[in-house]
Amino acid sequence: MKNKITRYGTFDAGHRVLHHAESLNKCRNVHGHLYQLHATFTYEEEEEIGFKVDFAEIKRILFGFVDDFFDHGFIANAMDTRLIQFLQEQQNKVYLMNLARDCNPTAENIAKELFFIGDKLMSRYGLMMDEIILYETPNCSVRCVYLKPQEIEMLEQSPVASQIMHFLQKFPPKEYDQRKISLHSS
Repeated sequence: MKNKITRYGTFDAGHRVLHHAESLNKCRNVHGHLYQLHATFTYEEEEEIGFKVDFAEIKRILFGFVDDFFDHGFIANAMDTRLIQFLQEQQNKVYLMNLARDCNPTAENIAKELFFIGDKLMSRYGLMMDEIILYETPNCSVRCVYLKPQEIEMLEQSPVASQIMHFLQKFPPKEYDQRKISLHSS
């Protein structure tokens, strides 16, 4: 039987959708959102202490990554070169989408990248990403429950894969069971 654990968080970020028909939507313009992220993981069994991982660890790792790479930054299609160059010259935080060469930072695509990121970051705790729900506005959300094999392959070969590995080096796993901490220190 699989169990589930969910952590909620928010981040602020700007984006725009390249190639969006002007007559259809305002999203072709630079704008921002307060995103709400619901990250749900599955796991097999709890640890002796009574949980698989402390909610604080999900906050520290997954939402720490989100804070470092997404929060108060700009999420960009890598083909949006003039805007990216301008933002970087102004020393703004810019996250480039990795799902495809010409990948727009839509809620759907951001959710897919966060699904991949969350799964990679939390797997060392025996957690497997079950779903990401990403609210772009209070009235609009997307739900990602899987990635296509070609999406996984693209992300595995992209800069985000090395960003994840580098990020994890700064955050060794924590032990929350005092009994195990005492054993290690004796």
